[in-house]
Amino acid sequence: MSSESYTPQARWGTFAGTIFTVLGVVNILFGISILANSDWIVFTADGAWLLDFTAWGWIILIVGIVQLVVGWGVFSGANWARMTGLVLAVLSAISALLSTGINSTWGLAAFALTILVIFGLTAAPDEGAMG
Repeated sequence: MSSESYTPQARWGTFAGTIFTVLGVVNILFGISILANSDWIVFTADGAWLLDFTAWGWIILIVGIVQLVVGWGVFSGANWARMTGLVLAVLSAISALLSTGINSTWGLAAFALTILVIFGLTAAPDEGAMG
């Protein structure tokens, strides 16, 4: 495909699809690693606590699968994927802002990246530019 037919809107869509695909793969691996080692012992001043993160592992795994599917859908130009991706990105932006109290640098960086993904998903798509 020549650079003249690959418009800025399509490039932003490709960016958003790439971010969702990478996040999907990372979250799938993260979810699997949590499920493989879901029991953690945490030592505090009050004693030792045995924590089970199995439910969190399944949630992260399912979110990762959804992100991967959305990424592939954005690459194919599917409107459902853009809308689902937009909902996921807005939730991610809210989560990033809420995490700024824990780690302000990471929270603001994640928020900025999420805003770029939202822009990429809402830029007017060209017919067949990404397919």
